[in-house]
Amino acid sequence: MSRLPGDVRLSLVSSPPPGYRLAADGWDGGPGVTEGIPAPSFRRELVQFQPLVLYNVGSGQLEVGARFALRGRKLPAGTALMARYFRRWEPL
Repeated sequence: MSRLPGDVRLSLVSSPPPGYRLAADGWDGGPGVTEGIPAPSFRRELVQFQPLVLYNVGSGQLEVGARFALRGRKLPAGTALMARYFRRWEPL
């Protein structure tokens, strides 16, 4: 099966003040082609807003927040709670 998903643009805007972060990200996908047939219904888009609270834990940072879908089409667009831990890697 031959499939071209179409043009896709990803974007992220973030403001990193200490202690919290506000971010918005988006996905805009153009119409695709399947088996040589244009498929305009393949067009996908998603815009999300992410408020996060940051905690310094050990040698890294814990981020806790939520991801709210502001607009979506053909992608999972529900609200999600998230927690992630980042650790700085310092090579020799």
